[in-house]
Order: sequence, then structure tokens, then C-alpha cells
Amino acid sequence: MTAQSILEKLFHGGNSYWLTRFVIIRLLGFVYAVAFLVAAQQLVPLVGEHGLTPANHFFERVEAHFGSRSAAALQLPSLFWFGISDQGLSIFAWVGFGLSLIVLGGFANAILLGILWAMYMSIIHVGKFGTATVGRRNCSRPGSSRSFFVRCSMVAHSRDAVRRCS
Repeated sequence: MTAQSILEKLFHGGNSYWLTRFVIIRLLGFVYAVAFLVAAQQLVPLVGEHGLTPANHFFERVEAHFGSRSAAALQLPSLFWFGISDQGLSIFAWVGFGLSLIVLGGFANAILLGILWAMYMSIIHVGKFGTATVGRRNCSRPGSSRSFFVRCSMVAHSRDAVRRCS
């Protein structure tokens, strides 16, 4: 077999995107796997019931700010509006890790990728209060050893959310 025949076998379909899809889907699975593995290790200590900044208190403040749970869920969509506990956070992260391994193995479809996206965005929205900004200036201070989840705290006033650096 020559190099020419190997290339012809690889690209026999002409303008086929199978190689691109093969690589991108597996890279996406890898990124999700790393993200959910990190979440499995850090989610409970950071936003768990007895964590640094408990997510259930954050959800209560957001609900109070928007006036109702449904309005708050529309503004800050997360699967954790249905319930949040330390065990639930841990199971959620490990299920996400398992699903991302399925994608990493190449068994991906739109439904599975949509589920992973919704799960990941739920985790992002639980930690959203940690990436708040003041105007256009990021509240993170250079040299700060604090976790990025607790760089800023969000204080809710009657109608406007006032964000201040902690």
C-alpha cells in the first residue's frame, strides 16, 4: 500500500466530513469529561449545603429578587431549581461525567449532547454569582488565592441587582 492509496481509502467519499466529526465529537466529549470531573470534585465543597457559598441560599435570593420561582427560573435556568442537595450535586456531576465518556467513545447524538449542555449550563448558573462583574471591570483581584466561585457576592436590592466586590 502506498501513501496515495491510503489517502484515497481515507477520503474515498470526496467531500465527506466524517474525520472532522470524529475528531470534534471526541474533543467535545473530552472537554465535558474534564468539566464534569472537576465539578464532581469541587461542586459540593463550593456550593453544597455546607459549602463556601451554598447554592440553596443563592437560589432563595434570586427567587426573592425576581418575585417568584418561575420568573427566577426563566432568568437563571438550571436543573437545580427542582431540588438541590449535596448528594444530588455529586450524583449530577458523576452522571454528567459518565455521559461525557459515552460521547468521548463516539456514541453521540443530538439528544445526548443537548442533555450534557443543559447539565453543564445548570452547573454554570449555580456558580454564576462567583463571576459577577461591576460595570465592565471584573471583580477578581490579581494575586487573590480565593476560589473563582467566591470572588464577588451579589446583593439584591428591591428591583436592581447591585453587584459589589467582596
